[in-house]
Amino acid sequence: AASVHGMAGKAMPSLPAGFKLRALRQADAELVDARWSFRSATSIDLVRSMVSERLGCVGVEDESGFLRGWILRYPKGDLGMFHVEEAWRRRGLASQLLQRAIQELSAADEPCFAFVVEGN
Repeated sequence: AASVHGMAGKAMPSLPAGFKLRALRQADAELVDARWSFRSATSIDLVRSMVSERLGCVGVEDESGFLRGWILRYPKGDLGMFHVEEAWRRRGLASQLLQRAIQELSAADEPCFAFVVEGN
């Protein structure tokens, strides 16, 4: 598979065979919420509302259709809840997720930014 160039101009790794990027769905909200380090009694409502907006909310699934990583866009526009399941890290999934979210936001002429928790 062909590589694309990432934000720093380096060749971005292709997704593993059988993996694909897709818009997040409401059915994904519970898994996303369960993995979020800031989860609370009401955070599922926030996750569901973010997924319903769709723009910048991207997941990557494996050949069996299991969600292995995701990125979402908060109501104020920043990207976050960025996560790749531990067993699937170091394979370029995060780079692909971020690149797709950036492409979606750029195509819609929306700002693209994120805040990073120190140590993350």
